[in-house]
Amino acid sequence: MSVDTTSDLSIVIPTYNRRELLERCLVSLTLVKEDGFEVIVVVDGSSDDTETFLESWSSSYPFRYVVQERSGLSAARNRGNSLAQGEIILSLDDDMVVTPGLIAAHRRFHQAHPMCWGQGVILADPSVVNTPYKRYEAERLARFHRACRVEKSELEQYDLSGGHFSLQKATLDKVDGFNVDLRALTDTDGELAWRLSQHGVRFLYITDAVVHTTHLKGFMDSIRESKLYGCTYVRLCHDHPDTIWCFSPFVIDPHSRLRNWVRGWLFDGGGQDFGRIDSLIRTLLSVSEFLGLRRVSAALYRLARDVAFWHGVRGEAGEGWTRFRPQPVTILCYHDVTDRRRWSFRLYQLATSRFRRQIRWLKESGYQVIGLDALLNYLERGDSLPERSVVITFDDGYETLATTVTPWLEKRGVPHTHFINTGRMGGVSDWIDSAPDLPLMSADTIRTLQDEYGERVSFQAHGVDHDRLDTEDTDAIRDQIIPCRRALAEVTGQPVRFLAYPYGCYNRQAVSEVAKGGFRAAFTVDRGRCEPGQNVFQLPRVEVFGNDLWIDFILKVKWGHSPIADARRILKQRYRKWSGRLKRLFEGLR
Repeated sequence: MSVDTTSDLSIVIPTYNRRELLERCLVSLTLVKEDGFEVIVVVDGSSDDTETFLESWSSSYPFRYVVQERSGLSAARNRGNSLAQGEIILSLDDDMVVTPGLIAAHRRFHQAHPMCWGQGVILADPSVVNTPYKRYEAERLARFHRACRVEKSELEQYDLSGGHFSLQKATLDKVDGFNVDLRALTDTDGELAWRLSQHGVRFLYITDAVVHTTHLKGFMDSIRESKLYGCTYVRLCHDHPDTIWCFSPFVIDPHSRLRNWVRGWLFDGGGQDFGRIDSLIRTLLSVSEFLGLRRVSAALYRLARDVAFWHGVRGEAGEGWTRFRPQPVTILCYHDVTDRRRWSFRLYQLATSRFRRQIRWLKESGYQVIGLDALLNYLERGDSLPERSVVITFDDGYETLATTVTPWLEKRGVPHTHFINTGRMGGVSDWIDSAPDLPLMSADTIRTLQDEYGERVSFQAHGVDHDRLDTEDTDAIRDQIIPCRRALAEVTGQPVRFLAYPYGCYNRQAVSEVAKGGFRAAFTVDRGRCEPGQNVFQLPRVEVFGNDLWIDFILKVKWGHSPIADARRILKQRYRKWSGRLKRLFEGLR
């Protein structure tokens, strides 16, 4: 068991009762075509013949092992890290078979990114893909690798795996390594990553550092791990409240609305029988596997793990478990509220009596109106919200809102936000062809409303001139958002932290510039409701139109859109299309 003090990289391998897997891992390291690294194996209280094997093991690379009482994976990793001589720690699980270029890939990475977490590639060894579920796991690993190789190199914390990563030893020591208090739980690598992120560490994918795992968990093992993951989630949220939405990839799936809907349907009410749901899923799985329906089986595997995860959450959190479920919040977007309506602009003008009826219905139905800061505190760090929360916003800052909306809402304790075009304050809405001269609030009006109703009203940015921001001209975007933010802050004397995209139009460049411009969030008019996990610079809002039926409004509040209004719009479009064709046809016959 020699120690090489010239090693610049130390490979730390914790192990427990997996002698055969460990042997394959150590043998594969003999094929590495690099020098200057050492291997440290930490035997965490194994009761098999691991220690006997290691006593007789000899290799071409510097190698040593230590034995400790059973203390858990985190303690074993920390023990190995404390013994490491190298400046770089390469953490490997004992079931990994390495490729010859592994060490070189990690060294190149840390030469270019010395303060970053290097996440290596993990693929399944073909020899262990022997069940439908393990085939699913193998495909999932391969799919993740393909996506990272093509689309991204920077990872989220829930993308990381402690089974194959590298990090500077000094960086790891700065946060005292892994959390040994999580011994009986899982996702200790995610907890470590979060603490590292507080020190500015980034997490990057190393596409050419490849290992193959020789052990894939079976379905029942994965279910048990998902349940433990739920328990860990609650513990970590208790220790680190800001991580409530960070540690669970199950909170919201940005790639599958169907999965989110099914998950919400299963768990609505908070008192479901998880055992009954699990039994139903397993029955469906048996049928789908028998019929060879691989896509259906994959969806059911994901759902079964979701159920196990939430079972763990409920077991750890008790009656308060529903706090950890995402709560959708509807943001209503109004424009003008007035009794002097224009036919050509009727879509964006709402009668005062209808508006007030809508607000009364919200309060009578148990909805509580919250402000944008409360919404963002919930989305970003999980601050508590009323069970039925809704946000009210107004675009463009029409003068009529100063008399029909703000005083009336303030008397009822309803917070709301006006999005203002600073270049048009005191002017008219000349960007609207159908209503070019609707008067807009002046700076004095805004200042007066802020002084009188400041606790209930907020004024935020809507651009300088109501120009579209979905342009590739970076300077044009900045010229609309930065001066607007500064000018509005001067008028109100309050910080301007939010922006609504004019016309609801945005692109990747606009999102990037708004994020850089000091804003906390930005809002679109994409349909849907806000949920944790969404990009806070692309938050959806639901527009309330003057021609909405009463049922449309109720559905928009509850679902984020009205299928009835959508159907009417489609029918109207088709009517116009076919009526235009018939008109041209008759004109051609004359």
